[in-house]
Amino acid sequence: MSDPALVPELTSYAANCHCGAVKFTVNIPSLTHHEVMSCNCSLCTRNGYLMIYPERKDVVFHSGYDNLSSYSVLHKNIHKFCSTCGSSIVAEAIDGVKGDEKDFIAINVRMIKGFDVDKLTLTSYDGRAAKPEYDIGKPTRSTDSFTATESELVPYPANCHCGAVRYTVLIPSLEEHLVNMCNCSICTHNGYLLVYPQRQEVIFHNGYDHLRSYFFGSKTRTHKFCPTCGSSILIDLNRDNLLAINVSANNVAAEFPNLIGRGRHACFTMSIPVNSSTDTSTGGPR
Repeated sequence: MSDPALVPELTSYAANCHCGAVKFTVNIPSLTHHEVMSCNCSLCTRNGYLMIYPERKDVVFHSGYDNLSSYSVLHKNIHKFCSTCGSSIVAEAIDGVKGDEKDFIAINVRMIKGFDVDKLTLTSYDGRAAKPEYDIGKPTRSTDSFTATESELVPYPANCHCGAVRYTVLIPSLEEHLVNMCNCSICTHNGYLLVYPQRQEVIFHNGYDHLRSYFFGSKTRTHKFCPTCGSSILIDLNRDNLLAINVSANNVAAEFPNLIGRGRHACFTMSIPVNSSTDTSTGGPR
C-alpha cells in the first residue's frame, strides 16, 4: 500500500475549447508545481500543445467529446481537436494500455481556464529527433515567379501537418523578424506565434479552400485551421491588407527558438508591423 503522505493532493481544473462546445475537468497536482511538457515535434509545434499526462479516470468530459475530430499520427497516437474552433484538446495512444499499465492520456493545458504560460514549469522534449523523421515533401508550385513588395523578404514554405494545405510566406528573415505571442483567448488556446505579411505575400499552393473558418469575438475576425489535422494556419483580420500568419506551421520555425515571445502584445491592438504598407486592397491570399 502506498504511503498517503507521498500521494500528491489533486486540484480540479475546469477546461474548454475556445468556442465552448467541449468542456471538461482535469484533476491533477497543482499546476504551480506540476511539470508541463513542451515538445518541438512537428505536430505539437503546429498545434500549440503543452502537455500534461493525467490518468484517464482523472479527466471528465462534460460536453462535446463527440464533437472532437480525430487525426492519427504515425498510427501510434490519435490527436483530437474541436471540429468547430480547432482547439487541440487531447492525444491518446491507439493501442491503449497493456496489462497493469496505468491509462494515461495527454491533455493540452492551454484549454485550462486561467492558463498562463509564464507561471508554468516547462520541460523541453526533443520530439523532432524521433524516427521516422517528419517529411511532408516540397510544394509543387515554385515561388520564383512571385515578386515581394520588399526585396529583403525571405520565402518560407509552410504546411498543415497532414499536407492538405501548403503555402509560402514572404517575410523578413526569422532571425530578425518580430514574432508576436499574444495572450488573447484565441492565441492562447491555439499557441499562435504570429507574423503579419500582406495578403499578396502569402502564396497558397493548395488547400486554401479546404480550410475551415471559425468566426470569433465580434465575428469580424476569422481563425482558419485544417479540418483534417487541426493545424492552426492564420487569422484573417478582415481589415487593411494584412493577414496574421501562424509561424509555427513554418517548416523551419523550430530552428529559431529565440523568436518565441520576442514580441508580447495584443495582436489586434498592435501597431502595423514592419513589413506592411499603406495598401488597403482586399481579397484572399493567392
